[in-house]
Amino acid sequence: MDKKGFNLAFVWHLVQIFFAESLAAGFACAPCFLLPISHPNIELMAGVIAGSCVFLGIWCAFPTSGAHINPMVTLAVVITRRMPIGYAPLYLGGQFVGSICSMLLSRAVSPYNAPTYGVTLPAEGVSNVAAICTEAMTTFALLVVVLSALDELRDKSWRIENGNVFPFTILIVLAVNVALSAGISGASMNPTRSIAAAIIQGVYDRQWIYFVGPTIGTLIACFFYELILCPYASLRRTRHWLTSADFNRNNPYDNEVCEAVDITA
Repeated sequence: MDKKGFNLAFVWHLVQIFFAESLAAGFACAPCFLLPISHPNIELMAGVIAGSCVFLGIWCAFPTSGAHINPMVTLAVVITRRMPIGYAPLYLGGQFVGSICSMLLSRAVSPYNAPTYGVTLPAEGVSNVAAICTEAMTTFALLVVVLSALDELRDKSWRIENGNVFPFTILIVLAVNVALSAGISGASMNPTRSIAAAIIQGVYDRQWIYFVGPTIGTLIACFFYELILCPYASLRRTRHWLTSADFNRNNPYDNEVCEAVDITA
């Protein structure tokens, strides 16, 4: 293939990633303006619907973009050295465009008109610290599940190669997180979901919580997974993960000889 053909193929691949992320994020965020807030079991209903919509987004977009959907997943993928940081703006842009477009459509047909409807806000009486901690904990749970599925070193039956198990597992963790935290912090776990709804409704009160809390949870999840849960976890490997430009995720770094060997299996 000549250079021009290669460049066109690469550009088209980037376009595919952008629109795949937009589609997946759109699936995930569409229900935000359609849920009947007066329903007696709204938290449970919202959890099941949110998890199911993310399931659909993953099912459609994963083979093309990896279906990050959430910028916290993109952050984790970059931190754990699975994707160059240069791709991050493409993913974040796709996620924002998909989220706000789907929300605008659902808002246009929604019969619910409360000024703060669809906006993630802490419940009355919930402090900023409590809301941040709740968002950090739920995002931590979500990201540990995601990182477990992405781990190249786990047995294949526990990884994303099993296309049915991965999105279903994300459905479960999201349903539980939303059901338990919606009445406390608003159950965001996703800064793009929060800021898109805030822009549409013109309500920006306390929205910084949904950047701080999920980011803290993501950082803790990444370090916890790499230090504790990863099958090759060790202080030596962690040092290479944090400092080596040519870090290889498949290398156990369990002795000086392994450090000099490129392990690809």
